[in-house]
Amino acid sequence: MASDDHLAALVATLDIPTPWNLRQFIDRLADQRGKPIVLTGHRGLRAAGFPCGLLAEMDDLTLIVYEERSSRYMVEHTVLHEIGHLLLGHEGERMHESLGEYLGAFVGSTALGRMETMLARGAFDSTKEQEAETFANLIMPAIRRRPFEPLRNAFGRR
Repeated sequence: MASDDHLAALVATLDIPTPWNLRQFIDRLADQRGKPIVLTGHRGLRAAGFPCGLLAEMDDLTLIVYEERSSRYMVEHTVLHEIGHLLLGHEGERMHESLGEYLGAFVGSTALGRMETMLARGAFDSTKEQEAETFANLIMPAIRRRPFEPLRNAFGRR
């Protein structure tokens, strides 16, 4: 497991936009990785019994799904948790059938067929989940000290 010092050092290396803008932050990371990161809000993840956040890797993009009905803080924390998985090099798991069927309903069967692995934010009993959660917990205070852009701009909504 990565130490808190290692995770804090990782957070310190990040190019965090001022004013804080989640979309800009995600776009900068995507440029560094050479692959788009797509954020998608979906209602009812938790109500359907699934985690409040998902990270799915495809050859040509990374998909992060978050619970749309969460507070702004929770949406950002969930997205940053998933970014923690990316930056820490965590490998995802193969999707189980029920989650695949559920995801297919809103990403489509073509996108679903291209998903290679997936990590889901829900239970925090694994080392990967604890590290990603610690990463998000460490980065949130750093962004809270910065002015904010309106949320609708961060997610491309008007």
